[in-house]
Amino acid sequence: ALETLPIMTKYWMAVFKAGAADYVDAMNFHFGNEFDTTQSDFVVDLGTHIDLYYSVMPPGKKKGIWITEYITGDRKLSEFDVAIGYLQRFAFAASRGVTKLFIEFYGHLLPPRRGTSDSPDGMPGPIDKSAMVQVDRQGRYKAQLIFYTQKLMNLKLGGFTRCVELTRTHKQYTFTVKGRSVYVLWGGETPPDLAGKLATVTDVFGNIFVVPFPSAGQSIHNVLTAKGGPK
Repeated sequence: ALETLPIMTKYWMAVFKAGAADYVDAMNFHFGNEFDTTQSDFVVDLGTHIDLYYSVMPPGKKKGIWITEYITGDRKLSEFDVAIGYLQRFAFAASRGVTKLFIEFYGHLLPPRRGTSDSPDGMPGPIDKSAMVQVDRQGRYKAQLIFYTQKLMNLKLGGFTRCVELTRTHKQYTFTVKGRSVYVLWGGETPPDLAGKLATVTDVFGNIFVVPFPSAGQSIHNVLTAKGGPK
């Protein structure tokens, strides 16, 4: 998955031409672009990778896509940035047909004694920074926010059967979970189905609020920044 796209296309077209579709259960690739606050990386690069894999699959033999060794950020990101980046990319990928997304379990907060960091200079690199659990030089483990966000997402979205992007801003999605709609929102206007209604909102930290949504067409910024503590 680290090759350039033309090489990937040529390789997988040859693989499927040889009949591999009958022996493949899922396709996977690594996604390790640096975090981009403009969201261009997961809208353009991630979307391009997903579209590529679907394009080389034979008609009638489409396979599920998994994203493996997923990296959300670089050394400068906060725990919050990494957790939000994971949530955003997961929602976008799910809306494009990705069924599983794997992230690193542990990384290094400081340069490891034996140079086991993924970064060539021995400093914590992108994989280290985006891991769920960090390890310091003394071997002490510390769970990062992304660890709890991932558990929260599994609790809320685990077993989803469908994910649809609601707008072209890549900020609103609805998941179908056990026959119910679960919304993932971080901006934009009120979705029509939520307009003027009270709804239970869970933030990335796991805090739960019951808040009223504004009328259709109005910004949901105040809803997403609601204060008041868990309910």
